[in-house]
Amino acid sequence: SRQRLLYDLAEELNRTLRPQQVIDAVVRFLAAHGDMVARFHPAGDASQLAGDAQVSAVESSAQARECSGADPARPRRLLLPLVGATRLRGVLDLDMPDLSSADAPGRQQLLEMVAGLMAGALERLHYLDVAARTQAEVESERLRNALLASLSHDLRTPLTVLHGRAEALRD
Repeated sequence: SRQRLLYDLAEELNRTLRPQQVIDAVVRFLAAHGDMVARFHPAGDASQLAGDAQVSAVESSAQARECSGADPARPRRLLLPLVGATRLRGVLDLDMPDLSSADAPGRQQLLEMVAGLMAGALERLHYLDVAARTQAEVESERLRNALLASLSHDLRTPLTVLHGRAEALRD
């Protein structure tokens, strides 16, 4: 059933540790369960978006867009925005076979759910990266403070001894 497929995909996405693993899992899922070719366009990647006005339009509007191509090898193209809780994470670009119109509503709903799962997984990884960088900065600052305290102590100790001896000589 579709629910089970989505559950399995969500479970696999929750085990990922890198964005490329998320992309690979979604590409495999869509190829296996929908006979679709999927590509990922990261948000704000001007090099990929410059040549594709359709992807750029989806990124700027955050609205799904269906395109029919003249190329028989690419009969239908669906562009789905990957909207996370805080911002757009990218665009999922799908080449789809033409199916009967009776299948279209269920397939559209499935694809939107897959896009939501992908956006959530990419956002989770983004925040894990932010947390790791923040933790590294905190650790770096702690080490810097410890080093400065140690240097300060090491400099004060000989100065105190020299000051004491100078006073003894003066007396």
